[in-house]
Amino acid sequence: LMGSVRVVSRANTVLTAGFMLAVFALFAAGAPLADWGRLARADWSHCWRQMPAILQILVFLEVLPTVCVLMNFNRRKARRAVFIGAICLLGLNVGWSALGIGLVPFSGVGQQLGDPVEAILQGGGKVAAIINVLAICAIGTTVLGTNLSLQSFFKDAYRGSRKWVPGLLCTCAVGVPLIISVSSPGIFFRAIGLQGAYPLTILWGILPPLIALSMDIAAGSRMPKTKRAMFVALFCASAISLLSRLSWDLGLGYGRR
Repeated sequence: LMGSVRVVSRANTVLTAGFMLAVFALFAAGAPLADWGRLARADWSHCWRQMPAILQILVFLEVLPTVCVLMNFNRRKARRAVFIGAICLLGLNVGWSALGIGLVPFSGVGQQLGDPVEAILQGGGKVAAIINVLAICAIGTTVLGTNLSLQSFFKDAYRGSRKWVPGLLCTCAVGVPLIISVSSPGIFFRAIGLQGAYPLTILWGILPPLIALSMDIAAGSRMPKTKRAMFVALFCASAISLLSRLSWDLGLGYGRR
């Protein structure tokens, strides 16, 4: 994990290729078995409560410095890579969510039987085996991507002469969460929900449009008014999400008293 950007990126490419193959195999094996009519019966009102987990998708933005290095700081190539990657990631998550709902049967009261992934894994079979392979590749790419971003961060933050310090800091930053997740998975999953609800929403949803508006980045574009409107819309959507989750958490905490 402490290799150069190029070496780690190649390992990440291999895992990504394995992940994509597992995705294609999953849809090929699962689509014929899915009951797509369940999508119409699902209660989509629960989606809003899952926004903190959904916002974890934005974590992929932490590899932007690495992407810029790999693209030799070519703005057009880096922007194209991020855009294509975001579209693929969004399509993959929507497709996986739909497939999971289609594969898991409803109980007698019209509700699905718990977590779709857990239900599929307990059922065994070809689909469960493919999900295990997919999970290994997905976790591997996530760890490597986070490792690359941490390496870039600590190398920029530390200006001293001791070259081993950034590596030690990166190891601690990866090792401590790993120990917590192994020793107490429940706390780890709660932390993920908290991270998506507040820090990620502020970091990737609220601050970027505010910075763009304050620097008037839209002035250099072909359609400045449209771009400013997009920045304002992103800020408003993120602020609404943040305040809604805050009111939900405060109401839940008040209800427990």
